[in-house]
Formats: sequence, C-alpha cells, structure tokens
Amino acid sequence: MTAMSSTGVTPNRRAVGWNVQFTIGRSMKPRAFAGIYQVPDSDLVTFRDVCDELRLCFEFPNDLSREDNRDNSYSDNPWASITFALTDPPDLADSGVRGLSFVTGDLLDRPVPSLQPITSKEQNVIKYHIVLHNTCNLSRNSPLDTHLKEGCARHLSSPIRRHDPRYLPTDGIPSNPNLSILDNSGDTESDDTFVPKDMEKDAAKRRVDYFRSSCLDNADHCAVTGLGKPWCTGLLIGPAIHACHIVPPTHYYLYPSGEDDSGDVTTADNSPRRLLLAWHNTWDPKNGILLKQDLHECFNTRLFSIHPHTLRVRVFVPYDVLTPFNGKKASVPSSTDWRALQHHYEMCCIENMAAKRPAALTVPPPVSRGKEAEVGLWKGENGCNRMQLDLDGTQTDLKTSPQYKTDVLDSYITPSNYREFLADVNWELGRFKARQRRI
Repeated sequence: MTAMSSTGVTPNRRAVGWNVQFTIGRSMKPRAFAGIYQVPDSDLVTFRDVCDELRLCFEFPNDLSREDNRDNSYSDNPWASITFALTDPPDLADSGVRGLSFVTGDLLDRPVPSLQPITSKEQNVIKYHIVLHNTCNLSRNSPLDTHLKEGCARHLSSPIRRHDPRYLPTDGIPSNPNLSILDNSGDTESDDTFVPKDMEKDAAKRRVDYFRSSCLDNADHCAVTGLGKPWCTGLLIGPAIHACHIVPPTHYYLYPSGEDDSGDVTTADNSPRRLLLAWHNTWDPKNGILLKQDLHECFNTRLFSIHPHTLRVRVFVPYDVLTPFNGKKASVPSSTDWRALQHHYEMCCIENMAAKRPAALTVPPPVSRGKEAEVGLWKGENGCNRMQLDLDGTQTDLKTSPQYKTDVLDSYITPSNYREFLADVNWELGRFKARQRRI
C-alpha cells in the first residue's frame, strides 16, 4: 500500500473539509470564497483570527473599490472593519450559534462556532456573509437586510488571492536559479536535498547527516503525542519517530531570516549570502521537531500546524488521525525558532483557507548569463570587457590576465556575478537597517 502523498490532498479536498464558510459580494446566492475547519466545540479559532487570516490570503483590487470605500473609512485595513453576518442559520437552539448572528466589535474575540458533522464525509456547514459595518443602534440580532437598508452595513467587492512571495505549494519545485540538488541516495527519510549552487557538497552532506542526531539532543519523543520514548538504553529514540523540518528543506530559500522580528523573508532572492544562511538555518536543530511518522507526513502536507506563540496544535481538516490533538499544547524545545513555526502556520492558513482560489504560479526567469557585450561595465579596446582597478589606479583587462585563463577570482565584479553581488549588497543593507530600527 502506498502512503498518502501531498498531491493526493488537492485544494478541492481541503475545501470539502470546511465546516465554516465565508461569502462576500452582492449576489443573491454568493459562493464561498474562503473557509476554515473548526473542530466542533473548540475555542481555538476566533473571528478575529479569521480576520487576520483573510488579510493574509486575500486583498481587494486597488484596496477597496471607490464605491465600497466612498467615505475613505477603510483604506488602511479593510479586513479590520469587517462584520460577519450569519446566513442560513441552523435550526438548533443549543448549537452555540445563538448570539453570533451578527458578529462585530467585541464579538470578534469569540470563538467561531461549528457543528457536529452530518457524516464522516459531510460537514454540517455554517455560513457567514462578510460586509463592512459602521457602529449603529440596531440590535445585534437584527438581520443583515435591516443593517443594509439602514445604511450602516454595505457589501464588499469580491477579493482576489493575495500574492505572498513566501508561499510555495507543498509539492512545489523551487524555481530559484541559484539552487542545485545534493544527491541524498541512501537517505530513507528525504528525497534529493536542494542546496546553494556554490556550496561545498561534502560539507552539505555532513550538515544533513548531523540534523537528525542534533534534534535528538533536544527531545526524546513526538512533540504532539508525547510518544516514542525508547524502552532501553541502547535506543536514542523509538522506531517511527522522525526528525521533522518545520520549514521544508526543499523550500530552504524561503526560510525567514529577517532581523526585524517580523518573520518576513527578504526579497533579495539571488543573494548567495542569504541563501547560504537560509540553508544552514533550515538544517539547524532549531528548525526541527520530533514527530511520529504519520504526523510527519500530515505536517509536511499542511494538514495541521503548531501556533508559534501558544504552541497549541491546530488541525485544518476533519481527519480523525489529527482531530484528537486539536488544541493540545505541543512539547516543543525552547530552542525552536518561532519564526519557522510562524512560517509553517501561515502557509497552512493560506493552503487551506484559500483552497477555492489556488495561486497562479509563475516561474521567474533564470538569472541572466548574457554576453559581455550586453553589459557595459568598462570600455576596453575589445569592447565591454571585465576590468580590474588596481591599487595604483591603473586598469587591467582580465582577458589578458593569467587568472582569466583559468577562472576569475570571486573578488571581481563580472557580468556573470554582478547580480549576485548586488543582491548581497541589498541584503546586507536590509539587515543593517533592521538593526538600526531596533536601536
């Protein structure tokens, strides 16, 4: 029997698991554009959390249309001003939905209600319609139509999927041209490992081999179940316990290496220095937790995550292997990088909430390796050649230098490395600015 692969969990199958759906727009019967799975009777996800996740996944064309924002009240953060109006209310007096038919103001801090499923494969769905709302004197139990007629509520235009440069599907292949593949033949837990193109391969293999043993120095059991402790001194860890990457090794260049505590990934994608630091961070034990084999696969498939601050487990789909752990506090080593956990958590939010509107992936063009004549650096007798400025102020044509016949020294700026050099400069400047802001 073949194990479930990430490709088996399609966006549509994620959306089938929604038991709370969100609609928007002026249509009489709008279709859900987003949704979440809230384990029944759970208090884990609040309406305010939903606002934050909607902001993470979607944006309005040109912020808000002129008609939506005619009084300029919501230009900075429209998602912070939304209200949730219950539609098709369930006929259940004790369902937990009572008092949450028009959610605004302090009610946003209440947990999102959810119902027990109809069957194991059919959710009992609660639907909320999203509108903009100004403070009014109407009862919170007043229907949405009353708020619309009074003018205190107004419809919103349908949002579009927000482009997040950090996002890559679970089975996405890195498109960064500065990546290469390290042959991991014989490794039973991972496929080929991507590394920076100029990294020394033997050093990379040693780092990869060191990752699992270093994770075992910090924990001896599964972070979610608490199981897997060895039963004798000859074992470091029980069988079927894996050292799991939080940020996947194939996505290493997305590792959050910002110094402003925001967890953001720098946009200097071609910086060799940043790529090398990101790779080392990815294979550092701070990016690792121990998980049972089945949970490792679910974690990689973004079916559950661990909140970076509360460390509570959140399950994103109604999968009975996972739901018993929803809301449980994970046993995560104190050395774990919270930025890595935040990255995984937010990618899970995007993967599942925006499942009905998958991102259109675009592959950036490879770094140019054009002819020297296409790059005007210094003008020599033979055209635009690579030139070295000596200490005495004279210029040396590198084509006539001994080094050129073998290899140009890394210290030279050439048509083949100037993009990476400038990317390194931009990245270092970004780090300097971040440090200055903290002073």
